[in-house]
Amino acid sequence: MEKVAAEKGVSLQVDIELAEKSRLQWNMMEHNKISALLPFQYYYKDDKVCFQYDTEGLQPITEYFQGKNGGFDILFFLCSEVIAIIERGEEYLLLSGEYRMEPEQIYWNRLERKMGLCYLPGNQGDLKQGYTALVEYLMQNADHGDERAVKLIYGLYDMLTSDCFSLEGLDRYFSGFREQTSFKERLPKREKKPVSGNPALPETEYYLVYCGSLWKDMSFWREGMGEYPLPLGEEVLVGRDGAGDVVIPYPEVSRRQAVIFQENRRFFLMDQNSTNGTYLNGKVVSGKERVLCREGDTIGFANHSFRLVCRNISKKSPALHGTLP
Repeated sequence: MEKVAAEKGVSLQVDIELAEKSRLQWNMMEHNKISALLPFQYYYKDDKVCFQYDTEGLQPITEYFQGKNGGFDILFFLCSEVIAIIERGEEYLLLSGEYRMEPEQIYWNRLERKMGLCYLPGNQGDLKQGYTALVEYLMQNADHGDERAVKLIYGLYDMLTSDCFSLEGLDRYFSGFREQTSFKERLPKREKKPVSGNPALPETEYYLVYCGSLWKDMSFWREGMGEYPLPLGEEVLVGRDGAGDVVIPYPEVSRRQAVIFQENRRFFLMDQNSTNGTYLNGKVVSGKERVLCREGDTIGFANHSFRLVCRNISKKSPALHGTLP
């Protein structure tokens, strides 16, 4: 296995025999748009397969640390997002040892909170060893005047060098720091747009309920239960940053992903020209097109799915299906 020069991006080579042993993962990469994995092309060269990754708009994290140190927010994003990407890859049967953990092969756009990893079929690496080496690099480049940064990175290193290593354990570790981050950027409070239509009965409550397993990381949601109440009569912005009403703090979600609003006692969904798309029951919602949402519909923001749920808090209220009473 070796790294070779590439005019655009980075190119990695692996023995054909090793790559073929991971043909399932290779096919998954080729036929699915997997969030935060660098797009790639490949070709054969002698007894090697050369994977060439597109890094346009991104830079190696090593460039950031040239002449500067990383504070708490930077370290938290890098450390936690790498693990989140690996966990999402499990849905596509990707193997944790086949990600490249070398700092010079981890790419990001710091301002847009985007990260891209190289996944190399046949890499035969060890996640704990590779991730520990990454954390050691970040320890060396941490801002030791930032107490939170020191606590985060040294505590993480202690965890990795103990017998307690697991993805679930790392999730719990990062959850303890998440509320301290500025992941939701400190932006001015967004002015609500008035919407037309009659107000809903107060006995009726609507929610977006998260269908995945990452809700436990979103501690700022209602009681930490992965659900968000939809205020009737108000436009609700869904996005990645703190200007939104529903904040989904993952890089595949756009800053302004979509809006949900009530009009004439019905809910509508509009995409905001997001990068990775908004979906209603698996069908893409085109930019600026408003579509009717009904109770029980599944709404997807990039690869995060939610269900529109109605709850009647009065026994006298009729069951609602698609429209408000």
